[in-house]
Amino acid sequence: MAGSTPPAQAHERFWSPAFLTAFGLGLAFKLWLIADDKRSAIYAPHDDFNFVEHARTILDGQWFGSYDQFTLIKGPFYPLFIALASDLSVPLRIAEMLLHALACVVAVWAVAPAVRPAIVRIGIFALLLFDPYTYESTTARVIRGDVMEALALLVVALTVGIVLRRERDVTSMVPPSAALGLALAAFLLTREEGPWLYPFLVPLAVVYLLAGAPRSWRAFGKRSVPIVTAAGVAGTCWAAAAAENLSVYGWFTTTELTSPEFTSAYGALARIVPPPPKNGRRVDPRIPIQLPALEPVYRVSPAARELQPYFDGAPGRALTRQSCEVLKICGGIAGGWFVWFFRDAVALAGHYSSGVQARHYYLTLAEEIDAACERKALQCTANRHTLAPKVPLSAAPFILGDALRAAMNLARFDWLTFDDAAATTAPVVDLFRSTVDDRLSVDVTDPADHALKRRDQRAIASVYRKIVPPLTALSFVALGVRLVASIRRRRFDPIAAIALSCLAAAATLLLLLATIEELSFPALSFEYWKPLYPMTLFGNVLVLSADAASLLPASVSRRLARLERPITLSPAALTAVVACLLAFAGWRALAAIDVRAYAAGAAVTPGIAATPQPRIFDKTRLDALAQRQPATTASFDGALVEIHGAWHVQSLPTLAVKKGATLKLVGWAADPATHLPSRGLMLIVDRVRRIDITNEYGADREDVAAAFHNPAMRSTGYAALLPTSALAIGNHTVQLGIVTYDQSGYYPAASISFIVR
Repeated sequence: MAGSTPPAQAHERFWSPAFLTAFGLGLAFKLWLIADDKRSAIYAPHDDFNFVEHARTILDGQWFGSYDQFTLIKGPFYPLFIALASDLSVPLRIAEMLLHALACVVAVWAVAPAVRPAIVRIGIFALLLFDPYTYESTTARVIRGDVMEALALLVVALTVGIVLRRERDVTSMVPPSAALGLALAAFLLTREEGPWLYPFLVPLAVVYLLAGAPRSWRAFGKRSVPIVTAAGVAGTCWAAAAAENLSVYGWFTTTELTSPEFTSAYGALARIVPPPPKNGRRVDPRIPIQLPALEPVYRVSPAARELQPYFDGAPGRALTRQSCEVLKICGGIAGGWFVWFFRDAVALAGHYSSGVQARHYYLTLAEEIDAACERKALQCTANRHTLAPKVPLSAAPFILGDALRAAMNLARFDWLTFDDAAATTAPVVDLFRSTVDDRLSVDVTDPADHALKRRDQRAIASVYRKIVPPLTALSFVALGVRLVASIRRRRFDPIAAIALSCLAAAATLLLLLATIEELSFPALSFEYWKPLYPMTLFGNVLVLSADAASLLPASVSRRLARLERPITLSPAALTAVVACLLAFAGWRALAAIDVRAYAAGAAVTPGIAATPQPRIFDKTRLDALAQRQPATTASFDGALVEIHGAWHVQSLPTLAVKKGATLKLVGWAADPATHLPSRGLMLIVDRVRRIDITNEYGADREDVAAAFHNPAMRSTGYAALLPTSALAIGNHTVQLGIVTYDQSGYYPAASISFIVR
């Protein structure tokens, strides 16, 4: 088996009529399957909103727009991809699917030298195309998961294709090598942890250099041309993105979080040795920097002293409380959140007017703290220039256990859901609508056959759940057989090398995520490991299908070869095909009628029609309302500040506004006694001033109704304006007050802190 791959020079017959037919039908069905999926317009300044806002500014010819702490937090490729799709008037969801389909086609091209039968290649294409991770619940958000999955498969497939064609003339490998460089650049410019793919790329680059003949310096030089081409193209693209940021913002970097200036400043804070915990309490290892431990730093570093009002003040206390309530990481700020809090504090201190200023501040902060450590003014650990946490040996068993559990979840499709996009009342809907051509959850209702498509998606996922675990087990057995045969025959097996490289990359990412899980913040979820799935699935099917034709009887091989011939249909056969398609369409139409009837019957939900409508209260009546027990049926979901006529999303944990600006608060609230929309809603500023916002209350919140399994809680959204002109400069709090059904009192609910500057 080992080493029996057919010669790479052999004609691959890749574009067979059978494969082209399967490609067209498969892609059409996949696009139909996801055609009704909708996107949520989420105002997440570090994720969805950030990507869409940057895509909008790219389309407007302004690169990433004006500079602040949100400008260079993520790689530039995904906003560029959104902008390109918008410019071509292609819905983003369709553009992501087309990129994934392209990666699947390249994967089939890659294995063509080792997988001869067209029917097997068609099976590989279908298995990769209908990957359930490409239409599960997280695809309803405008985040990088789908693009990362497609790009990972593209990089892996191009690399495999080049390795399996290693005996060909190197000049014929320059085009796929250049394509590999472009795909790798896009991959690395999308997420910051992209280097986990290096354990796949580096061993195969060595294989490509050493596995061929002859082994001379001249031969090595010729065989290095594809490697140099791929690395050169990827490096050039990275440098071009960094140069654009240098030209516009004065900082030669693709993302601030990977720049040496920021990592050195973060590392300088992290190297401070905290005092022993009081009362012998164990400090959660997921808290990388203890804010009380920075007290001596403020005395020796003027740059650090500028951050003290925000570290020790209301923003730090609020995020510490939120970290404990949401992430169950108590006693400080979780590692995954502290990075953003640190940058927000630098912005509040006034150092984000330009990239040059922010870069200079981080350099100054690192130099001052490192100098104090050198002269023993501070008790510090070794100098470090990284965001990575310190990994104690005692954490190794837990990290390994988490990685193994994640691998099992990956194979079994645990936590995979197919829920619809949550309807939001975000004020950023207009930005999404003008940039992303997808169907938004606030714009349209589900078509009648949407439930059928969701059922089909779940059915496909159940098939994968049944076949992938045994497929994975068989691939490990096949890999073991290949390795034994290769060692006994002393012959190199490229398929085994590719499979082992896939395993190395997968293990690297899972261990990285497990380390973050144990020492920083919750990271073991399919949102982060999605890029692994197509790569590992591709490696599995390659190990099982490579050289499979040589193991089949001659009669079976001849029958499979017929699929390579041109497809011709007689009139009778064509009539039969059309009749089958019409019958299928008729069955779907009848099923859609049933769904439509069910939807019509469920349109009127008991209790909603009888819900009392909110009313407006005057100030005297508001002041007379008595306080009841605190309620939990309310939330502040986001905040925006009006600047020069435009709304800008703000971070709730570090909310700060200039005096005179208008603050818009967005969220939901329901009567805790009846679980119906409240009779009234108010903002309580600094526990004294009560502002009626009932007239801004009652917006559609389908996500709240779904979360509580109560359709009556759907009309509970609000978007309230809070002018700051009457507020003094300093710290303030604002709390929701939910008016009782009998209008005799109110329930105090969620509260947030903010600063007026």
